[in-house]
Amino acid sequence: MFNSSEELNDINNIVLMIIVSIGRNPDNKVVIKDNSNSVSGNHGEIKIFDNGSMYYKDISRNGSMINGRLIHNTECPVQRGASIIFPNNNKLDWDEVPYPSQLKNVKEEISIGKNPDNKIQINASQSSRYHAVLKITSDGKYYIYDQSLNGTTVNGSKVPKYQDYLIKRKDKILFADSQALDWKQIPKKESKIKFLIPVAVLLIIGLISIGTYKNLTPVNISQKYNKAVCLVYNRYYLAYMDGQDTLYYIGENGIIDFKYESYKLDELDPFVVTGTGFFMNTEGEVVTNKHVAAPWESDLAIDKEVMQKKIGEIDSRYTGQIRYNPKIVGVPVDLGLFVNNSSLDKDDPYKTAIECDFIKIASEKEVDLALIQTKEKKLPSTVNFINRSDIISNSSEIGIDDDITIIGFPMGFNLALKNSESKIKSTSNHGKVSKISDKFEIQYDAGSTHGASGSPVFNKEGKLIAVNYAGMEKAQGFNFGIIATHVNNLLVK
Repeated sequence: MFNSSEELNDINNIVLMIIVSIGRNPDNKVVIKDNSNSVSGNHGEIKIFDNGSMYYKDISRNGSMINGRLIHNTECPVQRGASIIFPNNNKLDWDEVPYPSQLKNVKEEISIGKNPDNKIQINASQSSRYHAVLKITSDGKYYIYDQSLNGTTVNGSKVPKYQDYLIKRKDKILFADSQALDWKQIPKKESKIKFLIPVAVLLIIGLISIGTYKNLTPVNISQKYNKAVCLVYNRYYLAYMDGQDTLYYIGENGIIDFKYESYKLDELDPFVVTGTGFFMNTEGEVVTNKHVAAPWESDLAIDKEVMQKKIGEIDSRYTGQIRYNPKIVGVPVDLGLFVNNSSLDKDDPYKTAIECDFIKIASEKEVDLALIQTKEKKLPSTVNFINRSDIISNSSEIGIDDDITIIGFPMGFNLALKNSESKIKSTSNHGKVSKISDKFEIQYDAGSTHGASGSPVFNKEGKLIAVNYAGMEKAQGFNFGIIATHVNNLLVK
């Protein structure tokens, strides 16, 4: 039976392991020799997923016969051994189609390649869309599985294709002999002792803090927590994808055809969003807003009118072609932060930034929260963090007219670039709770603007009661925060 839209959507829930390109061109993984040119240069492809399922996608001029039925510019599930016949009676030799990996006890798989839906995206011109998969087993071993056209090398030696090759951390791994693996992007096996030390530190600090900050005024709340906040920035592109194919990249200053104009990527300016975050532990984890850490997942960070205009431009280029599963996805360029009182280079504002990794977003649509972490997975030396014991445990601890303090970075970089020291400096605003909307949101009259998204909101006892996420610029006094109990949910591993 041919695929339904539900079957195609299920592809998003499994990992694409191998794409087997088929056609007359010599750069295909399966080359069909056809002097009549009835077989297209790039005729079709077989996608093999980690659960063993396979799909054949026809992208040709003349179509393909699958078990006696003609398909053309569409996709359908197939099984190994199925009859796939190309024009001029050319048959697929299944011996040329690799089997997926049989490695056992795999704890995590990290896809690596040019396509933006890989966990690690690489940009080397000769790399494949799905170049390799790095696997981590439950006993802490690392394997690289190469599935590319131009190969992968480990310490200068090319690894065999379609085999799980044992590697060690800090091995020099090159994709297509050009781009190296950044081991900082690969999680380490954590020892139990290493985990228990920060937990013990948190418990001790938490016990000390219980009796210390019960009668804080707005001034000393600011003094206590201004070293826990940071300015977060995110630079990213949007990619227009059709099925598994990346068609266009969208940037601040235009659109490029990814298939034919990828060399112009340096000319495309990424979108930039800034916000506030706050440190939560010694491992360098930072809470901020979903619309800051993953803007493409939120309506708050992306101008719908501008985006519809850009999509309309894409539609005009793409007219008349069949679409399989079109979608817009985010393509991170870099994510980072600046600690409070850090200096900016006016010529290159990102020069002094601390690089971060995206961890996760809150699962509830209404909860505009996300968790990121410094790449070094540790707290910068000049900052402190908010104890989890200083987060309210229940929304009943919030009352109408409660005094609050909000600490953040309104206007993002702009204020820092204008002050004489060119320093990132937080701003504290004070006000009162004006409304408790529901289990997700409160309203208050403390001032807020762009850049203050993600700011922590404290009550007069120094308890974190909310995380700022939205406001009305033309009607200050109508600003909103996510109730802080949802922060605890986000931090649960």
